[in-house]
Amino acid sequence: MDEAKTTILLQLRFHKLAGSKAPKQFYFQAETRAGGTHKIFDIETLAQHLTAIIVMNVPTHDSHDSGTNQPIRRRDNWEEVAEQEKIKVLSKLKEARTKRKAPFNQQMFENYCDNPRLLINSKIRQRIKDTEDDIPEWYLGTVVGTENEHIPRNKLRTVFLVKYVDGDD
Repeated sequence: MDEAKTTILLQLRFHKLAGSKAPKQFYFQAETRAGGTHKIFDIETLAQHLTAIIVMNVPTHDSHDSGTNQPIRRRDNWEEVAEQEKIKVLSKLKEARTKRKAPFNQQMFENYCDNPRLLINSKIRQRIKDTEDDIPEWYLGTVVGTENEHIPRNKLRTVFLVKYVDGDD
């Protein structure tokens, strides 16, 4: 098989995989067994098939992209559209993860409120605003104890004793 015929067959295969439309399904093939006879297409016939497929699938300005009612996008706009789609998909994934985590986090919060001692020996990060410059900073530490957990009216009034990584209490 010569190089030109191979190139045309590769292009036909591409159009088939890309979902291009063809007047007849055998236009994508190098040969056919229609009507009980085996026929191998020559290079001129394959070129005509490829031309017919390309002409049939040329988008016009008033046509729509693959039936999705979306206007045809210019090639230089594809990167921007792909980035927008990526952001949309990532936000959906993040939202789904949050929905899955929420019941677990709520249960953990209720467990810690009922028994604050469960947090002892846990590593934490605490956000504290400096009174001088009003810029919040995160501090790493370990819970070493609790106080005021006997107040039954408000479970959130428990005082936690924390040993910070830099050595301050």
